[in-house]
Amino acid sequence: MLFRKARAVTDFNEKSVSGWIPERVEVWRKSPDELNPPRSGSILFCEMLSRWSALLLLLPQFGLSQESVGGDEQKRFRVDVRAATYEVRVTDPSGNVLKGLGGADFLVEEEGRARPVTFFEERSETPLSLAVLLDASSTMNSESIRTGRRAIHQLIHLLGREDEILLGVYSGEVHFLSELTADRYKLVEGIENIGSSAQPGKWKRLGVLFGSEAQTGYAVDMSLLKLKKSRHKNKVVLVMSAGFGGIGEATLDHLNLAGARFFAVSVDNKLGDIFSLGGDQAARRRIVRDTGGLSYPGRGIIERLSRVRDGLKHYYLLAFSPEEGDDWTSRKVRITLIGRENAVVSAARRTGSGNSFY
Repeated sequence: MLFRKARAVTDFNEKSVSGWIPERVEVWRKSPDELNPPRSGSILFCEMLSRWSALLLLLPQFGLSQESVGGDEQKRFRVDVRAATYEVRVTDPSGNVLKGLGGADFLVEEEGRARPVTFFEERSETPLSLAVLLDASSTMNSESIRTGRRAIHQLIHLLGREDEILLGVYSGEVHFLSELTADRYKLVEGIENIGSSAQPGKWKRLGVLFGSEAQTGYAVDMSLLKLKKSRHKNKVVLVMSAGFGGIGEATLDHLNLAGARFFAVSVDNKLGDIFSLGGDQAARRRIVRDTGGLSYPGRGIIERLSRVRDGLKHYYLLAFSPEEGDDWTSRKVRITLIGRENAVVSAARRTGSGNSFY
């Protein structure tokens, strides 16, 4: 029976019944305009009206409101887009990065009043643009410089292939041993050029009595100009020093204008701390805190490099809506971890590069 039906169809086609096959071919040959005839103006108006009506019904769900202007029928829409976004790094007292936290784990206070978190995201393995500066002044002895050279060598191999690094040494002047690059061969070549000309012994380090020759602030400024060419938004200046001389309010302002974080490896220098009355170290702590960076002790830094690497690459983005009022960007904001009083929370408002100079 199936074969008979197939034959019947064949016969039907062979006969080419007048009118049926040509009409079918003609339908497939019709132009797009014929297949989709233009709609009348009234139909288009109704479609647009229905779409706008659906949009107006959804506006309240997105926090939009309507306001009448002078009693007229004209309407306008207003939306509050103010949001303060902070880059937050969290470690335990030993410097281990705390991962896997959520927005509910944080308490945000603006001028002492709690504010709800409106956005939260964990950033891990973030591409990095890093400037590493090694103090080679008389505040550093030969052993400290050798340790710094080893630490830098290991750190650049712990970082990702996409991370770009700038190497520099400084005392009164700053000398860059490489440009900002992800080429590990060039970086290793630059590290090999780090000398250990500083002499051991306490007498030479007594130079801090008359002021440290290490101009850390100047070195940071020069590195920020180099970071201007960076490819990544995550920008950090890491300084290894025993003195941190020449840093202050201007250094903090320049780092914030460039949208860069300040990390510090503080090499032991008790004698220098005594003669500087701890001023340089106090400035170092404040700049680390106010730029959202982290600080590590120089003693045992080789064993801590994995923690340094995690601190550079891992952070949280947290946003909240400030209270109504003018000049909300200058208000004091405090971010803490709920139920973890011993956790170290370092946070700074994320602004990007706020100055064309940087």
